Amino acid sequence: STPLENSDIYIFIAEHKDTGKYFCRSFFPKEKKDYTEGQPRYTMLYKEKKNLTTGETVIQYDRLTPKTQT
Repeated sequence: STPLENSDIYIFIAEHKDTGKYFCRSFFPKEKKDYTEGQPRYTMLYKEKKNLTTGETVIQYDRLTPKTQT
């Protein structure tokens, strides 16, 4: 689950059997049932968006690269 606009939503991911990459299978708002019970927790470490037309890549989230000290 993750917070969104003062509420929680559930995001279910699955692993693609051929590529081994993960994708969003479904998502919906949290109501009464706790679907996180007994499930493994994951932390997003890196997210990028790639424009397939231009090939441009924009890093949206990066917790893998060490921060440089200034």
